[in-house]
Amino acid sequence: MPLHRVTRPGLLALGALALVPTSASAIGISAAPKCVKPGALTTVTMEYSPVGPSQQTRQLGRTIMVPNVYKATGKGGGLKERYAVTSPFAPITYAPSTRLPGTLDPRFTQQVQLPSATTYDKLPVLSYSTRVEAYDASGTTFYGFDGRTIDIEVDVPRVLPSGTRVRRGGSLNVLAVGYGAGRKGYTHVVGPQNKRLRRVEVPSSRAGSCGRRLVSVSFRGAKPATYRLVLNTSRTSRSAKGGASAKVKVTR
Repeated sequence: MPLHRVTRPGLLALGALALVPTSASAIGISAAPKCVKPGALTTVTMEYSPVGPSQQTRQLGRTIMVPNVYKATGKGGGLKERYAVTSPFAPITYAPSTRLPGTLDPRFTQQVQLPSATTYDKLPVLSYSTRVEAYDASGTTFYGFDGRTIDIEVDVPRVLPSGTRVRRGGSLNVLAVGYGAGRKGYTHVVGPQNKRLRRVEVPSSRAGSCGRRLVSVSFRGAKPATYRLVLNTSRTSRSAKGGASAKVKVTR
């Protein structure tokens, strides 16, 4: 399914379209699956409030995904709007409402493909802030996206320290991604002789997510040298196979 990038001028142009009030407002957005590998497919669904038969103003919708990257601050952030990806138009359907007899339930469903990119501006992408924009049948009258967004997480194991250097005896915040979704993960501090300094447990995350936890890792006892941070699901293995690793230099 073809996708195309929307440049910043293109996004600004959307704001110039006429905003027309409508009685249908978004009541929920969902995605399945929510943890998706780069380049893979997921399905986005938007539910709207019931409307009368004569109020079928929203006819077309499209999904827009904005990458959310990780900055070396110990947390995710920095939405890159200029890298937003938009899908083609897809129809909004109307079915008899089971909640309010005599009305219709607008519903939008679209299968979308995540970009294959794993970084933007050399920063690792963690998720896509996803929204649906509604239009009339011609695709020219824009009804907005009602402020509803959902994060679609990128299924790539990562261990992301808040810095690449740490003073001897200090500590770093480390974002562990890809493990902990319904099970424990571990971040191992491994020295230059492949000796483990310590192991930090990554608590389990909510089911269905890719697993994303911020943990504090102490370098107490480390000598000045380059250490590896290894993320995996083993209490004893220091291998990054199937997991992730990063280097941190311990200074005096």
